[in-house]
Amino acid sequence: MTGRSNEKALAILGQQYMSFINLQDNWDFFRGLAEYTKTVQELAQTKPFVEALEKQRQLARQVYEQMNTEAMKELTKSANKLVPIAQNILKKYEPLIRQAEEVAQKYAPIAKAVKEVQDRMAGLIHSSDPLYGFESDLFDVARFVRASGNEEAVKVFENNKKRNHNIYGNYTFSPVYEKIDDEKRKLERKSEVEAWGAWENLPLVKDLVYEPEETKNNFKKEVDAEKGKALYWAWMNFAGIYVEMENIRKGEKSDKDAIIFTMKDYRSYAQRVHNFITTELLKVDTEQDKLEFDATKSILTFAGEAITISKRVENDAHDLLKTIFKNRAKVWNGDEVLDDWKVDYTKSHIPKNKVYQAGKAVNRIVAIETKIKDFLEVSTKTVSINKKYLKD
Repeated sequence: MTGRSNEKALAILGQQYMSFINLQDNWDFFRGLAEYTKTVQELAQTKPFVEALEKQRQLARQVYEQMNTEAMKELTKSANKLVPIAQNILKKYEPLIRQAEEVAQKYAPIAKAVKEVQDRMAGLIHSSDPLYGFESDLFDVARFVRASGNEEAVKVFENNKKRNHNIYGNYTFSPVYEKIDDEKRKLERKSEVEAWGAWENLPLVKDLVYEPEETKNNFKKEVDAEKGKALYWAWMNFAGIYVEMENIRKGEKSDKDAIIFTMKDYRSYAQRVHNFITTELLKVDTEQDKLEFDATKSILTFAGEAITISKRVENDAHDLLKTIFKNRAKVWNGDEVLDDWKVDYTKSHIPKNKVYQAGKAVNRIVAIETKIKDFLEVSTKTVSINKKYLKD
């Protein structure tokens, strides 16, 4: 039954895939891709593969996201150390700052840089790359403190072993942050070759094609719940993405003008996902068709089932399977099986149809375990032990 349902799934997906993959009109292409994605998500046979891709994506991103969280903690810790240092220096020179323009020019940059850090920590500054912005603001505080002649005050952050040196000073405010670029490159390389990297681009297409307004409203609710701080840039990016798909829908944006939804990229994503899904469906069929016998455990694998064959003394069913699977390519006759069993033909009590009865016993066990009424006739894919490996 599973094999037949997989064949149907392959046929449905193959038909849908071919209906859009070579289209040249960008709206027709993305509409077809959305339909294909929806089917993959909902089809019983492919739903587990989609869940596996989502899980793989989460696992692949786990280290990178943990590093981002840890880097933000380290930068915040450094900020809480560095800001008081800078403020103490400013406090010392406050009278001079007010009285002398030359001194003001020397220390005003520190005050401005400290204000930037404080505003960022208070969530008043939005950035598409908050870690980079935070680290840059801290660097400005340190370099202006150093330039003012107070190099010793920021010595605790100095790191002259950094890979890249800066003429304004070498400082480390988050050891984890300095490793993030390498992890990001590793993640990007993985996403380029693993199926989850292609899949992660498709669900949004489906949402924007089928439910654009609902998708936009749901995302806006998330932004409002965060009071616009954490998701500000995500919302700005989404707005651009939403508008681009709407312009494609209305025929107002051609493929050559697209920034996000280019057919070349999404055709590649679709091909990679389709290859993965097709391969996984065929793998399941292969598992269902697998026929093998583990003589040690006395387990027959047949039609996707693991069937235990009793190993009692003089159990002909076990012995027959053990003999047959010594040489899968061979078609055995009864005498050869008895020879392999080292049966003494001179003993009158040995039944003439001993091997045949053993074959029937195997079929009976399989029929019971798999709930197949007539194992001999179950399907063209299911071949009786007797018919396949034995001859009269």
